[in-house]
Amino acid sequence: MNTPISSKASEPWAASCCANTDGHRGRKADQQCKVAIIGTAGLLVRAKLAGAVDKVRPLLLALRDDGNFLNDRLFEAVLAQSGE
Repeated sequence: MNTPISSKASEPWAASCCANTDGHRGRKADQQCKVAIIGTAGLLVRAKLAGAVDKVRPLLLALRDDGNFLNDRLFEAVLAQSGE
């Protein structure tokens, strides 16, 4: 595991710092460092809302097809949050 530069949430950069972490070990390390956690599905929602992608559904389906676990409840929640 990489050692963080700083584990203080009060650092100036910490307010805008976010980690894309889908694995259990990575999420645990992020929590210890007080870094905001967002998974791949959350990044897709942000990308859709920012206009960076047109549709989230095909990207979610591609993630599933590639072996990533997305349960139906999360799948539908992501679509709802992204306006699909």
